Amino acid sequence: MKEHKLIVILLIILFNTSYAGEQPVYSSFFTDEACRVDFYLIGGYDTQSIEIVQVQKIDLWGGSKTIMIDPLNYGNYRVLVYDLRSGKLIYQRGFSTLFEEWQETKRAKDTLKAYEETILFPFPKFAINVLIQSRKRDNSFETLIEYNINPQDDKITSSQNELLYKYVLKNGEPHKKVDIVFLPDGYTEELKSKYLKDVRIHVKKLLRNSPYRKNKKDFNVIAIETWSKNTGTDFPQFLHFEDTRFDCSFNTFGSERYLMTESYWKVMDAACVVPFDQVVILVNSNEYGGGGIYNHYATFTSDHKMSDYVLSHEFGHSFAGLADEYVENIPYEEKIFLDVEPWQPNITTLQNFKEKWANMVEITTPIPTSSDIFGKEILGAYEGAGYLAKGVYRPLFNCSMRAAIRNRFCPVCTQAIREMILLNTY
Repeated sequence: MKEHKLIVILLIILFNTSYAGEQPVYSSFFTDEACRVDFYLIGGYDTQSIEIVQVQKIDLWGGSKTIMIDPLNYGNYRVLVYDLRSGKLIYQRGFSTLFEEWQETKRAKDTLKAYEETILFPFPKFAINVLIQSRKRDNSFETLIEYNINPQDDKITSSQNELLYKYVLKNGEPHKKVDIVFLPDGYTEELKSKYLKDVRIHVKKLLRNSPYRKNKKDFNVIAIETWSKNTGTDFPQFLHFEDTRFDCSFNTFGSERYLMTESYWKVMDAACVVPFDQVVILVNSNEYGGGGIYNHYATFTSDHKMSDYVLSHEFGHSFAGLADEYVENIPYEEKIFLDVEPWQPNITTLQNFKEKWANMVEITTPIPTSSDIFGKEILGAYEGAGYLAKGVYRPLFNCSMRAAIRNRFCPVCTQAIREMILLNTY
């Protein structure tokens, strides 16, 4: 176990050091503001296209001003920003979407649908070329759209959304911290005190988990104050609907406990009031459920006895790009191809295991790994993950990304979370 801890520390140092070179100088290309591009992702089972809707200037950029080009290459989509004068790549980030899950549903085979999407990046000083790309089956990317933005264009609007907010936790300037913005859904104005109390309780519990508890000073947490007409949330399977601020709903894609919203621009309107890195929607309900999509948002409910676990699990998706490690039927076909290595850091098809956690595994541990022979606490590659029983492997027999176990991230998930903290705070 000591050797594993030492390896993790060394990897973090190497990860940190690798950021030092080949990064654009922020002040040479960007202002202190942020650029918001709203667009539709439109398509069905095997089609997708993009329609740009608007470009906005937001008051403050909350992300890193040091790491402009993300070295992790996570997500099923990515945005690339090029300086038009020099042709230099000056910004890159990966993300995932609810649209890609819709694409794999049965309805998408004979129906087209449009999903609201948004990308954020620092506001440019000079004209830029923006590429939005989609990951292909072989892990390469194809460009869905190229779009030039001139910062002097009078069609660029400024954000007019003004909402009250409170810092629940403040440890420093946003560029050097992971800034989590909480949004309330299903809370009326009369429930303001409950909402702020719920945020404080769940933030405290989240940051009590490893590895967050040793990195608590790397986080800022902001609670946005905006209210719903009704309390609770939607349960379409029971024909129960409420008028709430962000339109969250259980039974997304027919999955009973999957709690998501398709009103992404409403989410962004509220979140962009402050500089932020991650969005968490807190739904006022005592039901079990939630959801999380990488660099998109996470949701969870306020009052279930396992709500704290759900937040840590779903934030693992939205913040660190972690995959589900359990095997369970879901209402869409998961895009994991057994002949290529998945991008998620905590699952493998063993196609390129050396780039995953192979260097963290003891040389005597067989790959694949059997818990019957080597025990459940040995780091290896256990079959069954990413919703598939065969061909996809997870690092440890059990983990918070596999089962409803509090404070139980395996060493691989722990390392992935630490790396993401570094990416946001370096």
